[in-house]
Amino acid sequence: METDTRDTTAAFKALMRQDGTTLDKELGPADWKRLEEALGAEMAAGIKGMKTSVAVILLTVRAIPMTEPMDEVLRTRATEAGARIEFLEEPAFQDALLDRWLDVRALRSILDDLPGNEEAQRKMLTAYARGDDAALSDMATDRAAWAASGRSEAEFDEMNRAILYQRNASWIAPLEQLAAEGEVFCAVGAAHLFGPEGVLSLLVERGWSSRRVAP
Repeated sequence: METDTRDTTAAFKALMRQDGTTLDKELGPADWKRLEEALGAEMAAGIKGMKTSVAVILLTVRAIPMTEPMDEVLRTRATEAGARIEFLEEPAFQDALLDRWLDVRALRSILDDLPGNEEAQRKMLTAYARGDDAALSDMATDRAAWAASGRSEAEFDEMNRAILYQRNASWIAPLEQLAAEGEVFCAVGAAHLFGPEGVLSLLVERGWSSRRVAP
């Protein structure tokens, strides 16, 4: 799996600001009011001391059904089956990525177009449920919302390298080592699988075969 999500104490600490700032001050009165309207005043107040990435994630997922996290479902099943569980990354590494890219510009961009963001998330969920990897790949590389927030194409490319491509490449050696020891079931985010720099393509380049298994 990508990382260990069960250390709740460390996870909660990672969500909190450590520099004495608050989210409402970072946003300013006008944008804070928009966030209160979007999330509700009570929830907004509850995340004042949390990092900007928390607000981005809450706004991003609010339009899709809240189900039990897939990572946790798979981990529970693995534990019940007595399987050994390995992690590809440290939680702190993922936290740093979220802090870097889910910043105040990303938050303001979502607040600028909440209906459009919600529609995009519903389309992504539909594509995922259908197994439409082409649509998922297109969405992952769509620059429209990024450009609308005033961020550069160079930053977009840097973000994709940091969040997807560099991580994909770093997983290949550990996966091959684990596979050399026996059968492996690997669960990572769908966006990591597809495209020329996706995990599947990188494995195929190293001599592995790839076959889609129908549910």
